Amino acid sequence: MKKPLLCISLVLVMLFTSFTTAFAEAFKDETIYVNLKNDGNVSDIKVVNHVHGFDDSDYFIDYGKYSDIKNLSNDAKPEIKDDTVKWPTSLLKQGDLYYEGTINKELPLNFEIKYFLDGSEIKAEDLAGKSGDLKINIKVKENFKDKKNKPAFLTQIQLSLDLDKFSDINAKNATSAIVGKKMNINFIYLPFGDGDFTLEANGKNIELDPIVISIVSSSNGIPEEIKKKGNEFSSGINKMSDAGDKLEGGSKDIVDGTVKLKGGLSGLNSGLYKVYEGSNEV
Repeated sequence: MKKPLLCISLVLVMLFTSFTTAFAEAFKDETIYVNLKNDGNVSDIKVVNHVHGFDDSDYFIDYGKYSDIKNLSNDAKPEIKDDTVKWPTSLLKQGDLYYEGTINKELPLNFEIKYFLDGSEIKAEDLAGKSGDLKINIKVKENFKDKKNKPAFLTQIQLSLDLDKFSDINAKNATSAIVGKKMNINFIYLPFGDGDFTLEANGKNIELDPIVISIVSSSNGIPEEIKKKGNEFSSGINKMSDAGDKLEGGSKDIVDGTVKLKGGLSGLNSGLYKVYEGSNEV
């Protein structure tokens, strides 16, 4: 029996650590979960906030246009007025506070995802059970109004292919690791212009796992000089990748190290996605 593709098969995870909203010793970490449609357009956006620390003030105040706020830690309800959400700081004596809300906002990156079978474009939902040469093309476009002061992001795009169903897998500029009967393929996008990534494979009775995209804020992690040289750096990466095909032996250690890095990011993906799934069950 054919297993159909998920109607919404993409999850984008954005992890941010933000400074305190209103108090000196209460901090908020924010993780944004974006359900994407198969073509990369946004379906819905949820935020899971983690408030930790303690303050002598009566309330921790969060600002934002939330809807459907859900306390994931206990039964307490916040005070909501306009764009202000107030939580009693007494809750923090019991432990960290987690809460979820639905938001409507523009993303820092836009994604366009297209699927091709035997050279012809096809809708993702029509791929289930078919066989042939599959190509998935993912385009990443920056969506910053202020180009000069844009935040820095490290973005990972992870796809997983069942080796019982796929062969002749080719993903230029990606790293891959085999776990059991799955091949995990990881693309890394750096914030130096638009990105274009392609995965090709021969598939039989095609089934696709969800594509997971993780965006981690790293605004303080990229030196200014590197930002200025970003386009040169990005171009250099592509040249290094081409040369790497001819220097496979000498680049093995680099590839192995990169795979370990991707493994760590994959672990982050898995943990964040479990939090998201758990929040939906509460």
